[in-house]
Amino acid sequence: MLGCLCDHPHDNTPELLSARIAVFDTEAVAAALEALEQDSYVLSAGDHWSLTRRGWLAARACEQQVA
Repeated sequence: MLGCLCDHPHDNTPELLSARIAVFDTEAVAAALEALEQDSYVLSAGDHWSLTRRGWLAARACEQQVA
């Protein structure tokens, strides 16, 4: 989820994120985003989500581990 928001910051609604990561349960995606928000990885504004600094760092760290 963090990587998706990092790579595609404009696809930032549960519906768009669920389609991008092929999880078609938007309620599950919304719940995951809320959990990430509690851990300070994302912020919400209405139905739109964005990475915090902590979220960007975590997404980049995961990206480097894969490469």
